[in-house]
Amino acid sequence: MIGIIPLDVFNLEVAVFADDAARCAALREEGCDVPEYDQAALASSHLDAAGDGSPRLSMVIKPVATKATWAHECVHIADFVMHHLGIPMGVENTEIRGYLTGHLFAGLEEMLP
Repeated sequence: MIGIIPLDVFNLEVAVFADDAARCAALREEGCDVPEYDQAALASSHLDAAGDGSPRLSMVIKPVATKATWAHECVHIADFVMHHLGIPMGVENTEIRGYLTGHLFAGLEEMLP
């Protein structure tokens, strides 16, 4: 694992990995039933459930991924969080999505070269 991006206000966190094999191994240790994903992808975002049903948010950001790809994956995680919390998607909640995406991106900037 590269690191964790805390989402304190939502009592959630996002684990960031450099490859999918490490992500799957870590999540399986927590009781998640995770399939392997496309090894050719430069990055990916995931919402899985631990054995107790609690959410596990994670991203795979390979070293060759661009910052544009980072932003793309941050939007996916923001959508997963909003969906999980039952926050409606739409123009009435774009500030939540925007601030969450920005926070996730800043977290990636702090931990990735």
